[in-house]
Amino acid sequence: MHTTQSPDTTKLQPALTVFVLVFAACIFGIESRPIGFLAAFWPSNAVLLAVFVRYPALVSRLGWLMAMLGYLTADLITGSTLDKALLLNGANIAGVAVGYQLFKRLPPQVRTLERTSASVYLFAICLASAAATGVIGALASVLLFDREYFPALALWMSSEFTNYITLMPFILAFPADWRAYLRGIAQGITRRHAWYHTGRKLAVLILLLLACVGSILIGGPGAVIFPMPILLWLAMSFSLFTTLVVVLIYVLWCHLAIDLGLIAINVDMQALQNTVSMRLGVALLALGPIAIASMNFARNALLRQLEHVANHDALTHVLTRNAFMQRGSRLLSQKGEQVCVMMLDIDYFKSINDRFGHSGGDAALISFTRAITGDLRDSDLFGRMGGEEFAIVALIERQQDAVYLAERLRRRVEIESIAMPAGNHLQITVSIGMVTCIGGTEQNLDNLLKIADMAVYKAKNSGRNRVATPEISPLIYSDR
Repeated sequence: MHTTQSPDTTKLQPALTVFVLVFAACIFGIESRPIGFLAAFWPSNAVLLAVFVRYPALVSRLGWLMAMLGYLTADLITGSTLDKALLLNGANIAGVAVGYQLFKRLPPQVRTLERTSASVYLFAICLASAAATGVIGALASVLLFDREYFPALALWMSSEFTNYITLMPFILAFPADWRAYLRGIAQGITRRHAWYHTGRKLAVLILLLLACVGSILIGGPGAVIFPMPILLWLAMSFSLFTTLVVVLIYVLWCHLAIDLGLIAINVDMQALQNTVSMRLGVALLALGPIAIASMNFARNALLRQLEHVANHDALTHVLTRNAFMQRGSRLLSQKGEQVCVMMLDIDYFKSINDRFGHSGGDAALISFTRAITGDLRDSDLFGRMGGEEFAIVALIERQQDAVYLAERLRRRVEIESIAMPAGNHLQITVSIGMVTCIGGTEQNLDNLLKIADMAVYKAKNSGRNRVATPEISPLIYSDR
């Protein structure tokens, strides 16, 4: 029996998710807290802000309440007093609230770091959030730990800014479909001719590892900067999310290596000035590759968009004639592959324009190409040759497969119901001419299309709405 969730349950589940997330992150941070003072690494605020920005469905009044409850619960069960927990976590939630209000005013693609300006906004909002937390947190430090206000402010702000810059990009750019992302990586590695690119990326990671080893061996205050050229190279070679994963790992390694003394920086880290400087330095070190990766993503997206515009018909979004001929010729040159070439011509298309105008003709073309595309594989080529004439080049295993494909496409068009601009519906049919050949045998695509076009005349002379193979010579038919 199918049951539906009540509205209260629907609201409670996201809020509970927020509670568990904040509680777990707080416990992790508390474990790094020296006795009597603040955590050395506090991921909760950055994680909560990034999750709220990335997944707006979790944001509600109840969600904010459960977040605060998560903060308080983690502090109280680990021995903190209620007044202390309220003051410290009031600072935490204030910073998250400021960051969220600023982030939600940005376009979605800026929030996910997919625009050239994204790193600038990320820097500014992380700084504002860190400042909001620092102003209140420093006051709490004065009241709870008898600290001086401005040193406490510097420590709070530097810690929060570092946490935000380190953790937020990873969550903001996390793939919506991570399974598809992993499949894409696996396909990229196993795809034919991909070993060169895989080897090049592996070489970048090895160089980064060697740079980290060099940082340990050489030491000194500038040691953490040694891998920067490799990180910038990585940002230009890898995808946005993969870059952010590597940068996150590197920044965490820097903090761990400094804290454990693996990198001898020869600086007294007990001094507040040195601690703040090192934290901000490592955070800003991460910002460089993040900015390059965001700009590279935006550039590649623009190039893909321009390539699509150049190679696809503006109305139907199938390949233009030139793009179809270029790609089809390459497909035809593959030795030993059986290839099917088809010409498709919509029946009585001129009468559609006469009855419904050009807007009706455009609606018919769009519905026709959508129907055909839905039955083609990703590897099949589909292009508009002009007007109502289209062509297909597809690899097949047996010659009979070409006939099955053509008939399936013909039936698919026949049952398509097309909504006309005036509100009524129209059914259309298509005549298909097809020819098959063996690839890599000096076959010429232009000649094959002409032969397939002859078969279209045969199909039309035989009554239209059918599939035909060519005769030796073309049959002339005046009204297509």
